[in-house]
Amino acid sequence: MARKKQTNNKSQNVQLTLSLIPSNVKRKNGFRHPNKASKRFATELKAGAHIDRNGEIMNPLTPTQKAYRSGYLDYSSDQAGLYKWKKKKGIIK
Repeated sequence: MARKKQTNNKSQNVQLTLSLIPSNVKRKNGFRHPNKASKRFATELKAGAHIDRNGEIMNPLTPTQKAYRSGYLDYSSDQAGLYKWKKKKGIIK
C-alpha cells in the first residue's frame, strides 16, 4: 500500500481564506465587526504569521501576539456561550 505524499499548502489556504474576508468593513458606529476580527485572528494563528490586508503572509507572530489572539478568541467564545445560555433561560429575547 503506497502512502500519499502530504504537501503543506497552509499559506495558499490562508491566502484564499483571507481574500474572502473584507478587512475594511466597519459598523455604523465606526468599529470593525468582531466576527471579522475573529476570523482574521484565527487564520493568523493557524498560519503562525501576521497577514496583511492583501492576504500576503508577513512576519511571524511573537509569543505575545499569539497570546493576544488566542485570548481574544477565547473571550469571544465565552461571550457567545453566555449569550446562548441567557437566550435559552429567557433572560433576553
